[in-house]
Amino acid sequence: RLVLALGAEAKLDVVPGAAEFALPFSTLKDAQKVDEKLKTLERKNFGKDSRIRVAIVGCGYSGVELAAVVSERLQDKGVVQAINVDTTILPNAPPGNRAAALKVRN
Repeated sequence: RLVLALGAEAKLDVVPGAAEFALPFSTLKDAQKVDEKLKTLERKNFGKDSRIRVAIVGCGYSGVELAAVVSERLQDKGVVQAINVDTTILPNAPPGNRAAALKVRN
């Protein structure tokens, strides 16, 4: 399992469990840690029927983009769940951007 928290300053106290388990994602070093964690999970699950589960905390532009990239990387080997405190993704985006992002979710 992998939990990622996004934003310039991760608000890990908003989502239960994030403070204990989430990896921040705002620097190159953070991105390298996430990549290593994904590689570890991919090796651990290689040839198994169990799927890698990734939770992305935050559904602004960065969170939605990261969810799409991780989902593409894992393909059928994983499940990506986006968690947001707001009722929709991209809450500050123009309606057209939000609609386009919602079309690619699965």
